[in-house]
Formats: sequence, C-alpha cells, structure tokens
Amino acid sequence: MKIPFENAKRKLARLWFIASALIITCGIIAFFLSSEKSEEVTSTYPWLINYLGPTLTLIVTIIAFDIHAGNTALNRKVDRFFFRVSYYFSLVYLTIIFIVYSLTALVQIVPELYNYLGAVPKLESTVIERLDSLKVLLNFLLTLVTTAVGFFFYKRET
Repeated sequence: MKIPFENAKRKLARLWFIASALIITCGIIAFFLSSEKSEEVTSTYPWLINYLGPTLTLIVTIIAFDIHAGNTALNRKVDRFFFRVSYYFSLVYLTIIFIVYSLTALVQIVPELYNYLGAVPKLESTVIERLDSLKVLLNFLLTLVTTAVGFFFYKRET
C-alpha cells in the first residue's frame, strides 16, 4: 500500500528532531546539575553527535534537496512498508540512545544510582568510557537505521 511521501517524510523528520532535542536537553540538564565533573558531561557531546549526526544530516539534506528542486508535490507516494521499517527502526534506536545517554548522565549526577544498578562498587570509569562500552552495538544499530532511512528516501516515487 502506498502513502503520501511528504506526510511520511514529515513524520520521520519530526521523530528525529524531537528525539534529538530531548536527548540533547537531557545532556544540558545533566551539565547544569553536575557540580564537580561538568567537563566530563560536555565531553559526551562529540559522542552524541556521532550517533545522531549522520541520520539527521541525511534527513536535512533530503528535505533541503526537495525544497531546492521543487519536489514537494503531494502526489508522490512511497510504500508504507519502507516508511514503517525506517520509522520503527528509528524509534527503537533513538529510545536506546536516550536511555543510554540519560542513564549515564543521571549516574554522573547521582553516583549512588550506579551502585544501585549493580554495575560496579565505585565510579572509576569516565562518562566517555561508559558510553564507549556500547560502541559496537550502537554503531551496528546506526548502520541499520541510516540504511533504512536512506532506503525510504530512495524508494519514493518521483
């Protein structure tokens, strides 16, 4: 079944922009609430850009290209399956990024939480080391999500 491409594109872009803003806001709140190790919290922004930037760049580029080329006709269609795959992959991926990033930031603010979660007795690792421990999984998920989103934009009807 085909759905209007413009509506699907807007929904996907809205998901990415709102979720990214929420995740970045979480980091900003952690920065202001963290007293001693605020430089560690700010060092997480490059990490975050690596996991949000590629797909956000793809979405912004496609939107800008469509506007510049005048390809905003509402009669273009895309297969609902491709939209759903890209949307739900994105939703799961952004949820995982949010959970990982917010828990890491929260642990930085409330170190006792780290002990409660049963990870290790003391916070001997830095924020970046804790975030990088999931690098392989997150890179794999990012590849899947970016491929699904790229395929969604590719499979639209012109």
